[in-house]
Amino acid sequence: MKKCSKCKAVKELSDFYPHRSNKDGLCGICKVCCSKESRERYVKNKDYILKQNKRYRQQHRNQIKERRKIYRTHKMNTDVIYKLSYGLRRRLNNALNKNFKEG
Repeated sequence: MKKCSKCKAVKELSDFYPHRSNKDGLCGICKVCCSKESRERYVKNKDYILKQNKRYRQQHRNQIKERRKIYRTHKMNTDVIYKLSYGLRRRLNNALNKNFKEG
C-alpha cells in the first residue's frame, strides 16, 4: 500500500506507474491523478502541442514513413488477422474509389 501525494488516498502498489529514480521504484502520484494531470496539461497547451506534433511530422516525414513500412511488413509476416484486414480494407477502398471516380 502506498499513499498518493496528490489525492492523499492510500492505494495498492499496482495503482502507481513505475518510476526508476524513486526509492520504491514507483511514481509519487497514482495513475488516476497522473491521467488527470496529463489531461489538464494537454487542454491547457493544446495549440502548442498540436503545432509541435505537426512540425515534427513535417520534419521527420521520411523516418515516419519508413517506421510505418517496417511495422506493416512485420505485422503482415506475423499476424494473420492483420494481413486479412489490411487486404480487405485495401480492396474496399479501391472499389469505393473506382465507383466514386466513375460517377
